[in-house]
Amino acid sequence: MANQMRIMVVDDEMIVRESFYHWFKKYGHEVETAADAQQNEARD
Repeated sequence: MANQMRIMVVDDEMIVRESFYHWFKKYGHEVETAADAQQNEARD
């Protein structure tokens, strides 16, 4: 996919993270998730 994006979904609700994860993956994007900013920063 020419317009593939790398997307980070950060939300404290797991159902929200999972919903966005699957929706973006369905359209060919690279997706990571985190429950909060601290978890996101730990990945760097």
